[in-house]
Amino acid sequence: MRTLSVLVTALISHLVFANDTITKADQLYDHASNLLHTIPMFKPPSPEMAGQLLLQMDYSFDLVRTEYQERMSSLSDVQREALDLLIESADLGNVDAAFMLAEMNMYGNYTFPTNGSLALQYYHRVVELEPNATAYFNLGFIYATGLFGEVELNQAKANMYYEFAFEQGDLRAAMVLGYRYFYGVSMPEECDKAKFYYRIVADEMKKIWDQGPLGGPHLDSFNIRVSDFQDGVYGKGVGDVKTSLKRRSDRYDHILHTDTLTVDEYSIYDQIYYRAITNYEGSYTRSRNFAKAYNNAMKGYTEGLTELRRLQDYEKYYVARCAYLLGHMSMRGETGGTAPDYDKALEYLKKSLEIFPKLIDPKIDLGLIYSKGPESLRDPALAKSYFNSIQLYQSSPSNFTYGPLGQAFGVGETQYYTGIEQYYHYAEIFEHKQKEFNCNDVVSYLRHFVEYFDPILTSLNWAHHELGSDRPSNALIGYAMAAEMGFEEAQASAAFLMYQPPGLLELPPVIPKERREMAKVYITRSSWQNNWDSTVLLGDMYFAEGEYEKAVSCYAGVDLRSAQASFNMGWMYEMGLGVEKDFNLAKRYYDLSMANHAKAYLPVQISLVRLRFKRLINKVFGSENMSDETAPEPRTWADWLNLYQKVRGKTQIPSDYEIGVERNLSPEMTEPQENLIDLTEEFVIILFFGGAFFMFWVVYMLQQRQIRRRNAEARGDQDAPQPQPEIQIRFGFVAI
Repeated sequence: MRTLSVLVTALISHLVFANDTITKADQLYDHASNLLHTIPMFKPPSPEMAGQLLLQMDYSFDLVRTEYQERMSSLSDVQREALDLLIESADLGNVDAAFMLAEMNMYGNYTFPTNGSLALQYYHRVVELEPNATAYFNLGFIYATGLFGEVELNQAKANMYYEFAFEQGDLRAAMVLGYRYFYGVSMPEECDKAKFYYRIVADEMKKIWDQGPLGGPHLDSFNIRVSDFQDGVYGKGVGDVKTSLKRRSDRYDHILHTDTLTVDEYSIYDQIYYRAITNYEGSYTRSRNFAKAYNNAMKGYTEGLTELRRLQDYEKYYVARCAYLLGHMSMRGETGGTAPDYDKALEYLKKSLEIFPKLIDPKIDLGLIYSKGPESLRDPALAKSYFNSIQLYQSSPSNFTYGPLGQAFGVGETQYYTGIEQYYHYAEIFEHKQKEFNCNDVVSYLRHFVEYFDPILTSLNWAHHELGSDRPSNALIGYAMAAEMGFEEAQASAAFLMYQPPGLLELPPVIPKERREMAKVYITRSSWQNNWDSTVLLGDMYFAEGEYEKAVSCYAGVDLRSAQASFNMGWMYEMGLGVEKDFNLAKRYYDLSMANHAKAYLPVQISLVRLRFKRLINKVFGSENMSDETAPEPRTWADWLNLYQKVRGKTQIPSDYEIGVERNLSPEMTEPQENLIDLTEEFVIILFFGGAFFMFWVVYMLQQRQIRRRNAEARGDQDAPQPQPEIQIRFGFVAI
């Protein structure tokens, strides 16, 4: 009996001590939290950086460690006290303190320096204390990326923690696992498992879609490629992938008409309409403003009605667009009230069709109202008539999908799918209505649907904000998290933040091997998703490393789709890098590059001149690389004239040159036709470009000599070592 009494007393004492410990841990955390709330979350960017983005090309772990030590030694007294309190609280078992320490070391909250190793340590501490979906996901992310060289990279652990996060209900983890199973990233490629994870996410997103207004909720996507802020990875007009910047604030500046209208002059109504639609859609730096959009649209509509009879067709078009916007906003409850006004919506939408019958968007909205609106207004036959009428005109697949596909698989005739919703239903149709469905098609439809909801599933908005706030390390984390989830644009962005390809006269960036390899990983994954520019960039990275065979493999994979890849293949064959030297194949690829992209004209012509010069040398000295039978066909004056017209955009019919390209790309190449005019042209071209290159070289050398002399005079000591420049990229958030 006495023994039992002692045990009970000990148990009570232990519980009291544990409770006291918990109470103390909570008090320490509360005190630390109160102190931290007196500190800004982040240091604001300098005023001179406003509206600009500065990316440092070079990166050094030694410099990062030095900066970390300097910042830790310069912490304020408040920061030091709060940090000590949090550490003690976490040691006593307070999960909130452990989580706050993890986030501070991960993102630099409250202006603390980041430390990947400590972030990993404290996230582990969090999940030791209790299951936490965010902590599990971040552990998976840290092990999947190694925080770009800071900590251990372990894909097996990454998969394990992603699975733990999914079990805790984290949809981001479901996206990651679905992507990994679909592409076989660090696990076997299993489409059925990928479909399982994507289906869970899609079902949740469908609930959000159904809860929104007709046509789906407004989601402001920030799923963009950072490189598009400077017109692509290689600059304006060079890449072969469309820009991802779809919500630039200046996107309507040069738009005067749509469809097939011919506009001879500006009118007040197009200006009013584009002000309305700009406010309605917003941009990457400006939020939507429904009030201004409604007021502008109402002004264009009411003023247009008063003088409708004397307006030209293109002016009526914009008046009708204003009426449509009023109807669209009324249908969705965006006119200042909290509920849709379907009567007003019908009035404006029908009026817009009276003014301009060829408009498509009003018919889509009318079809939606009569098919999915209030029961009192539903009229399947009328809805079908509006949807049928759209087939008479061209329609954007992203905005509307007609119902017969569903009907073919037994779906009711009243089932019409608009917008992104169509992909969810397509996945269901292919999966459940077909006896033998293609799993890859189902997953592709589900992926397309769920990636529309990037503002809900990802932190890309936050990453964009961090990038504009001069915190590129946080931006990299945000983009890389979305990249892990399979967003191609985020993969390209994460890679670009780690590795920016150098310009023509720039040295390659100096970065640690770990970051370079992670950049290649994301570039590769972006390439898998049909980003040809990423494929070319991957080849360029292999080329810079001297792995020419791998570079050739990348270029050859997209040579028919990418003018730059074709040009690079020509260079590889010309120089014999990664392939056997072959001037004939080099010429074929150069010609293919120009056939794919008219802007390749100048570099291709320079390369062809160089090839002709080498051919001349071969004729004099002999060479096994190019025989007379396979020599490139010389160009005639007609070829040059057609090329000029093509570049200037003055010819819309196939030119002799385009026919010649097909002939040169054919295995049955014809005999070259030598004549005096061709030889004279080649000689003149060689002299011209040779002289231009010589002058460029002379000017460049003189400039370098002047720079060295000025530096020596400024130092007063010619033997002193030159300071190393900080290589940076600077470009602005102009009109986004």
